[in-house]
Amino acid sequence: MTRRRTPARTLAAAAAAALAALALGPAAAARPSVVDLGPPFWNFVSASALLVHSPQGPAWVAVAAGYPAMLGEVQAGTGEVVDTARVAGAHAVYGYAMAAGTVYLGGSPGAQLYAYVPGSGTVRALGSPDPAGLVIWCLAYDAATRTLYGGLGRDAALFAYDTATGRFTDLGPVAPGHAFVRSLAVYDGVVYAGLGGGAGLVAYDPSTGTGREILPPAYAGAESVDALQAVRGLLFVHLTNGNEVVLSVPSYRVVAHIDDVSSPGVSPQTDGLHVAYLAGGGVYEFNLRTRASTRVSGNLPGYQAQYLAGTSSDAVALVQDAGPDFPGWSVAGMVSKGTYWLDNPERGYLATGPVAIHASVGTIESAHASAGGDVYASSYLSGSTLILDPSTNALTVVPGPGQAESIADDGGDVVFGVYPGAALWLYDPTRPWNWGPYATGTENPRRLAVIGQGQDRPMSMAVGPDGTLYVATVPIAGALGGALSAVSPDGKVRVYRNLIPGQSPISLVWDDGLVVGSTTVFGGVGAHVTQTTAQIFAWNPATGKLVATLSPFPDTPVISALTLGPNGWVYGLTHTEIFAYDPSLNAVVASAALPWTTGVGYGSFDWGADSALAFGPDGNLYGCVDGRAFEASPATLQATVLVPSGVQDVMVAADGRIYLVGDGGTHVEELAFPLAAGAGG
Repeated sequence: MTRRRTPARTLAAAAAAALAALALGPAAAARPSVVDLGPPFWNFVSASALLVHSPQGPAWVAVAAGYPAMLGEVQAGTGEVVDTARVAGAHAVYGYAMAAGTVYLGGSPGAQLYAYVPGSGTVRALGSPDPAGLVIWCLAYDAATRTLYGGLGRDAALFAYDTATGRFTDLGPVAPGHAFVRSLAVYDGVVYAGLGGGAGLVAYDPSTGTGREILPPAYAGAESVDALQAVRGLLFVHLTNGNEVVLSVPSYRVVAHIDDVSSPGVSPQTDGLHVAYLAGGGVYEFNLRTRASTRVSGNLPGYQAQYLAGTSSDAVALVQDAGPDFPGWSVAGMVSKGTYWLDNPERGYLATGPVAIHASVGTIESAHASAGGDVYASSYLSGSTLILDPSTNALTVVPGPGQAESIADDGGDVVFGVYPGAALWLYDPTRPWNWGPYATGTENPRRLAVIGQGQDRPMSMAVGPDGTLYVATVPIAGALGGALSAVSPDGKVRVYRNLIPGQSPISLVWDDGLVVGSTTVFGGVGAHVTQTTAQIFAWNPATGKLVATLSPFPDTPVISALTLGPNGWVYGLTHTEIFAYDPSLNAVVASAALPWTTGVGYGSFDWGADSALAFGPDGNLYGCVDGRAFEASPATLQATVLVPSGVQDVMVAADGRIYLVGDGGTHVEELAFPLAAGAGG
């Protein structure tokens, strides 16, 4: 469709006329009340786990992500919970290491370090090597020097912690050009750092403060080295593409290669001769002498094998004398979703089941009010889905299909854009939910497509009138260059990467034959930003070409939360402005400063995920940014705060009800307005 172009000299007059057309009725006479519907997600979701040897026998230490994060000590053979403790100030724990009877934990946010003595019921906060940072990804201990090493989520930075004095030392970046340290191992005084944002492996010598790259070039194409184990002169290197590379130490020669190994690579515990690993749902042992792999058991039930083969957050260990049913050595595992398992090859006996640790309140990653009526939300890490019925405010939680960064619909089917891997799952609301390893028959939702081409997080989706789905994605960790993709109803994908060079599209609307979007200058976690100003763009799907770009707010790195107005204008947010954009003029025709901000720090990345904007049933705009829910007239763009803190999303349901994701992202709330005088109900 050819758009009518308005001469620039008529811009002011056209804007004034359009604003006048949006005259609204009187504002609500009283402030709305917030009706708390509670936390929908109660998760046991651990990002990893560590096997320890307690007086009660071998046990897993794992931390359930949430508010608060909760540690559990779980018997490896029975799943019995023998101890719990709160991890104050942490939302999740990624790094684990045992040192002289103490388990050290690397947390997020704030890159906090914690200590836990098994059976003590207490977790101690030890401080942070990088208070402005996001996460400690990994930990490893050198017993010879009583030094704990940790990898940070920025600049491939490493730190040391003296367990005797409690002092942190910043060791700086170990490999320029990489984004973060994802895994660590210490062997014979050398610290091995597995890198992300492009796979890398560094051998770091603490005595000289120098490191050198040792990953063979043939393996550098993976996203990261996400696990390392050093056992008897061998370094096991697990890459995110499933390859397990075995290097000899200190020659760093490749002595073995294993395909299709599930995370987290091989077991850290050994019987002196073997390490264990999972591949294709089977349990294998690798002989440290012969360097040959043998499948030792097929005991895992089908659904568990499928789940373990596909998950990326397991812990696996070899366990001795796990109980009377498990003589000798067994292979044990802790699955990220809160399931333990133990497989004993000698007895051919399998134990498996859920972990009964007190679950943490899970956070909501994304939410969406569908044109079909229901409101959907996805859980951070666990990837469960909430279905809210506005007619009753009933909350139903179902498993899967994964951590959705965005949700969209066309009035019928609902699409979940899932991280990692930018996978799209299609749900038919007219049929029962039937997902994943536990599904019987045809899956619903089913996987529609995978974006690929280095894309990881589908931050926004818009549906065209022919059913084509347009997807805005942020790339993998450490990378710049997001993409706009067009996905046909039959799942065919066309990817347009780097439309705005070095930036990522994060919000999309369909507007009269064009896809209108906005960007962030940030890429995947840890990527080095090269630009300062986000853009608005208009893209023609018929030609696959940009027809307009605009940088309306200099030195503003993020423009987010676009929504289409009844006048054809697109309304949006930054952290400091609310604005209206006219695609026919390629101009911001009105804007207003948000009254509560004078500027904001954007941190290490900002994808606009905590901003939202939508039209309410009264014609006003409702949204959130910087934790505040607000109301604004589209005629004046003057915002009024409705909820002062803790809000991370706003949705307007098809029946006009307004819902919030509140309490720091953990609760669903209804924004209930009082009836106007004389109104019935």
